[in-house]
Amino acid sequence: MDEIEFTVSGQRIRLTRQQVVEGLTDQVPEPIRTWAVEIEGRRFPVKQVMAVATGLKRTDFTSHRARDVLGRLRFHVANVGGRATTSDLVDLDSRDGGVPRGAGHLNIRLAILQLAVQHVGRRPDAAIPDVLEAAETFEAWLMG
Repeated sequence: MDEIEFTVSGQRIRLTRQQVVEGLTDQVPEPIRTWAVEIEGRRFPVKQVMAVATGLKRTDFTSHRARDVLGRLRFHVANVGGRATTSDLVDLDSRDGGVPRGAGHLNIRLAILQLAVQHVGRRPDAAIPDVLEAAETFEAWLMG
């Protein structure tokens, strides 16, 4: 996928893989705590990449959202912090297409998505990105 469109912190954003790569050309990778994304042979924290690529503040999005966006742009995202958390319900390794790690995790994600559909679906202007953003918020609240 060359270009994706998504909503973060109420802002509609269009982003390409090339924009991400070009935005990081002059960046120095910051220390990685848990989640890294490999770009042009260098590993960056996912939140650093998302902030640089979108111009958003890091408090405007979660690392889960950053992993999702970067995975959709076919970047390799990996847990390098030594342990996964309960909110890491899907492996976002772009080489395997985001294959769920277990049926229990998939059931949790489906339940969260159903709640988001019920919640957001009440709005007449609701769109799929709104549902996904609500699901992310529910998941962060449940797992946090």
